[in-house]
Amino acid sequence: MSPSGIVARALGAGMGGITLTDHQSARNTPAVAECARRAGLACLYALPKRVNDPDTFGDQPVVTRDDDIVEMEWRILAAACRKPIPDVAAKCRELGGLYIAAHIVRSAFSVYSQLGALPEGVFDAVELSRTADEALWIP
Repeated sequence: MSPSGIVARALGAGMGGITLTDHQSARNTPAVAECARRAGLACLYALPKRVNDPDTFGDQPVVTRDDDIVEMEWRILAAACRKPIPDVAAKCRELGGLYIAAHIVRSAFSVYSQLGALPEGVFDAVELSRTADEALWIP
């Protein structure tokens, strides 16, 4: 999604703030943060310091708030957090947030693919793609 699209969806859902953590969008967060600021929406983000390998992880375009590509990001934006999942969940809730497992149906680079299960009582919600078999995941 574009920076303005992310902010519009967050506002449309009645959110007062967002945190951007997804790969291939973190470098675009200055543009998202500016759109959020203009709309009165809080926005939190951080950028890693590791170097990206485009042959492995793909190009990482940096865009303006108007969706114009201005450069390619050199930092890897697909790096995982080193903190334990329950610790991050606890901090998220302490700050009043919801802890959501993203991309759980992916065969790689998801909590489910890495652990083989979803930890009981850790996540507040999960993200299911439109191609997910709901009968398998909803229970």
